[in-house]
Amino acid sequence: MKKNWLYFLLKLTVSCALIIYIMSNFQLEQLFHRLENIELWHLLSATMIFVLLMFNNTLRWYIVINAIGSALPYKISFKIFYIGLFFNQTLPSSVGGDAVRIYLANKEGLSLT
Repeated sequence: MKKNWLYFLLKLTVSCALIIYIMSNFQLEQLFHRLENIELWHLLSATMIFVLLMFNNTLRWYIVINAIGSALPYKISFKIFYIGLFFNQTLPSSVGGDAVRIYLANKEGLSLT
C-alpha cells in the first residue's frame, strides 16, 4: 500500500512540475487576445460536441458494466466517468483515470472480479 501511495505522490509531483513549467512560459496577453477573437459559434460547437461525447462514452461504459452482470445507475456512471476523465487529463499517464474509475465503481458496490 505504501508503494502505491509513493507512486501516486510521484505522479502528482510530476504533474505539478509540468503545470508550473507550462504556466511559467505562458503569456496571458496572448491568451486574452485569442479569446477576444474567437467566434462564439466555434466555442459553442466545440462545447456541445464535448458534452455529447461525454454522454456517449458514459453510455458505452454503462452498457459494458451492465452487460457483465453488474448494475450501476447511469447518473453514477456519468459522475465516475467524468472524474476519471479529469484524472486522465491531469495525470501524466493514460491509466490514471481508469484506475480512479475502477476504484470509484468499486466503492459504489461493483465487484472487481
